[in-house]
Amino acid sequence: MSYTDPRTVTSPQEWWKLNDVIYDSKEGGWSVAEGKWDDKPVLAIRWNGEGKNVVGHPQSRGLPIWFIVPGEVAGVLREVIALLPKP
Repeated sequence: MSYTDPRTVTSPQEWWKLNDVIYDSKEGGWSVAEGKWDDKPVLAIRWNGEGKNVVGHPQSRGLPIWFIVPGEVAGVLREVIALLPKP
């Protein structure tokens, strides 16, 4: 596999808890997850890696991490994901 499976992205463990990956377009694409940030439900997004960049973005100190989607746009992101074909 030449990208980081989003189901394995668990950092930063102090604040982030993955519940489920709700969209994963695989290598070279992007992923969205439901989880908890500081024990509050959130959506998170990240670019999957590809080629030499297997970690993807964002990352911190070489570890793959999630970007927490602002609450104001989380509903719109859910609507868009519902319209996308399953990868």
